[in-house]
Amino acid sequence: LRFKERYRKIKAYNRKGYFNCTHMKALLDAEKCVSMGSSEAEVRSAYDLAVSTASRYGYIHYAAIANERAGTYFLGKGDSDWGEYFIERASQRYEEWGATKKVKMMKSIYPFLKFSTMASSDSDLGNLKGRVRFDKTVEQQHNAPLLPINPT
Repeated sequence: LRFKERYRKIKAYNRKGYFNCTHMKALLDAEKCVSMGSSEAEVRSAYDLAVSTASRYGYIHYAAIANERAGTYFLGKGDSDWGEYFIERASQRYEEWGATKKVKMMKSIYPFLKFSTMASSDSDLGNLKGRVRFDKTVEQQHNAPLLPINPT
């Protein structure tokens, strides 16, 4: 019930043009695909959208979470190629965000990360850091309304 309430609220904010919840809606859509038993291709596409949306708006930590969720989904399905790909990307995003303890924990859980061939410089985000989006006010960057702090 809580998920449905929150999901409806985020969808409504998204329809109103509050860009700062778009990445959350995309991640919830991906999770919804998983829970509804969608095909692996649909799930992968939904997580890709969640990652790209979070990345586009500078929410590196949400991009990391979406990658990690996708990775655990595919590893759970026995698809190590996609699973490892998403987990490696999650590790990169966490590292870019500065979550070194999380990266260390992931390396202890996923031994393949110790031998990862993906270098941080190969990131599709380049040197983008989550904090970069705060160099200007959000409205200067996106010229869009903000989500109210205490929505009712």
